[in-house]
Amino acid sequence: MMKRIEYGTEEYEKSIDIRNHAFRIPWGLDIRDEDLTGDAEMDMYVGYLDGNMIATVFLTEDNSKTARVKSVAILEEYRVKGLGSYLMNFIEDIAQKKGYEKVHLMGRVSVEGFYHKLGYKTLSEPFDYHTIPHINMEKKLLTPKNHSIMFALIAKNMVTTFGETGENAIINAVVKYGNQRGKRMAIRAKLDGQPLDVKSYLAYGEWEAATGETDWRFNHIKPEFKMENHKCPWFDAWEEYGINEFGKLYCTAVDAALADGFGSLELKVLQTLSFGKSCCEFIFVHNELSESDLEELDILKSKLGSKAKMPWDYHIAHLYYSIYEAIYEELGEQGIWQVEKALDEYAKLFGAYAKEEVLKFKDTNFNIVENYSGI
Repeated sequence: MMKRIEYGTEEYEKSIDIRNHAFRIPWGLDIRDEDLTGDAEMDMYVGYLDGNMIATVFLTEDNSKTARVKSVAILEEYRVKGLGSYLMNFIEDIAQKKGYEKVHLMGRVSVEGFYHKLGYKTLSEPFDYHTIPHINMEKKLLTPKNHSIMFALIAKNMVTTFGETGENAIINAVVKYGNQRGKRMAIRAKLDGQPLDVKSYLAYGEWEAATGETDWRFNHIKPEFKMENHKCPWFDAWEEYGINEFGKLYCTAVDAALADGFGSLELKVLQTLSFGKSCCEFIFVHNELSESDLEELDILKSKLGSKAKMPWDYHIAHLYYSIYEAIYEELGEQGIWQVEKALDEYAKLFGAYAKEEVLKFKDTNFNIVENYSGI
C-alpha cells in the first residue's frame, strides 16, 4: 500500500531511516547530517507491507513539462520482490496525472540496467555524488498525446493509400475499439452491482485526464443530458503535429461506440473541436440526470478512485491491436502493412521504447477485465 506523507511527521522521520539505510549508511555516511528542508516541497510517498514501512519514493518538478523522481529506496530484505518496478510505475502514474511529459532522475551506476529496462535513457557520463558513482537519466511518459498520434499516423497511411476505402475501414476500426472499451466499462459496473446508465457510464471511464488537459462542462442535464468539452488533448496533439485532418476521424465514431458498447446508450456527437467548432458537444438521447444524480456520481467516482482506470501503455496497445485486427478483416495484408508502417513512424517520434510498450501487449485479450478489485 502506498501512502502520501507530510514533512516533519513521525512517518517522515521513519522515511529518513529507510533512505539512510539505502543511500548513506553502507558508505559510512549519515543522511541526517545533510540539509533535508527541501523535502518539504516534494510529493513524498512511502510503501507499507504487512503494516511496516519498507519503501520511499518522492516527486518534484524540474520544469512545467518535466518531473524529477527522487529517493527511490527499499529496505534491503524486500529488494527482490519486484517492488522497485512497482514504485516507479506508481510515481510515473502520479507524474502523468499531473501533466508531465518526461521524468528525470539521478541514479546510481549500479542500478543503471534496472532503469534501462523501465525505459529510461542515460543522459550523462558517471559522476560522483556523496562519493558514489551516479548518472542522470530520463524517460518520456506515455500520455494521451501518444494515443492520439498513434491513431492519426495509422489513419493517415490508410487514407493516403486506400482513399475512401481506407477512411471507411479506419472508422469501422474505431467502432470496434470503442465497443470493446465500453464493454469493459460495463463489466466493471456490473461487478459492482451498478446499473448500465449514464451515471455509471460517466463513472467507469477507463482513462483520466491530467490537470488542465480537459475542460468539461455539464450545462444542461434535462430533458437530455448534454456535455461540453472545451479542451481536448487529442485535438491539441493533432494540431501540434499538423495531422488533425486524419486524427479527426477518431472523433466521428469513438464516443458513440463507447456508449453503445457500455449499455446500448445512444450518445450523439453534435460537434467537435477537431472539426473546427468551439467545443466538443455530446448529448445522451432520452436520458437526463438530476442534481441528486450528479451528487451520486461524485460519490461513486470517489469510491472508485483509480480502480477502473487503465494505464496509457494498455490504452495505446489496445488502440493499435484493435485497429490491426479490423483492418486485416477488411483489407488484408496490404492494410496491415500500412498499420505496421505507422507503428514504425510512431517509434521514430517517441522512441523505440514506445514501440516496445505496444508490442508487449501482442497476446492480450482486450475483451476481458482482469484483476479488478471493485468498490
